[in-house]
Amino acid sequence: MIKLLTLLEVYDLEPKKLGIAGKKLKSGQLKKIVKSNLSGKLDSNMKSYITHILNSIGLLATYGDFKIDNTIFKNEVEKNFGEIIAALELSNGGLIEFPSSSTFPMIDFIIHDKDKIRQYSVKSAKAATNTLKVKDIIKIIDSDKSYHDLYKNSFPYYVMDILNQSSVKDAALNIADTLGLKYNKRKQDDGHERYKIEKQVVDYLNKEKNKFKRMINSVLTIDYVIVKIDKNFRPIIQTKNAKDIDIYFRTKNNAPTDHKPEGRWKDKIGFQVKWLS
Repeated sequence: MIKLLTLLEVYDLEPKKLGIAGKKLKSGQLKKIVKSNLSGKLDSNMKSYITHILNSIGLLATYGDFKIDNTIFKNEVEKNFGEIIAALELSNGGLIEFPSSSTFPMIDFIIHDKDKIRQYSVKSAKAATNTLKVKDIIKIIDSDKSYHDLYKNSFPYYVMDILNQSSVKDAALNIADTLGLKYNKRKQDDGHERYKIEKQVVDYLNKEKNKFKRMINSVLTIDYVIVKIDKNFRPIIQTKNAKDIDIYFRTKNNAPTDHKPEGRWKDKIGFQVKWLS
């Protein structure tokens, strides 16, 4: 039940649904638009909380305690509204933009500060949600000639390109064939064997993870913002440079069970982010 609650989204607290995506806004303009677009699904106490947070941005000491017994709302504040809190806290007088297109992979908001642009990716304090998609890293490298020329013949890029172009089910098989990992090809369509291969590939790649980490750290030009909502609903904001992250390969797929005889095959092998202290 707890896992299900963390997936539900009810209160429309994303920047897009609050009408601020795709615009460059001063903090005052942003706050005004957000207040006018709050969902009718929010009760009066929730709206009071959102308004209080918006009015207190930049004055951390003034955040009061709130008691709202609603796990879904708290999760949405941390995951979705946390992007808005972080942007306002870090804007420092600059214009705030929440990109509305896929032109900016991995970027949740941008601060336009005179002639300087600062890019941020917001992550929940719940570590299990913090992932990097292979396709986003590939897109960054392929869109920059200097990065592409530097890494196009490297082992990490080669593996990531295969993952990016393969289907969820075939990705591990294609990597295993490339790396020369042995498996029973006659049983490769069997869910248990396929899952076994995927775990074998993940274990192999994690032994080589430092090669991938060096490449990823060199191409990421963003800062990370970690947002946590404490038990009294006060926001806690922490920033980290991309150089402060560690990564490892992970799979979210599962072997067949009696309940799911085909297994779970929804996500490609990807990166889990771990924050360095």
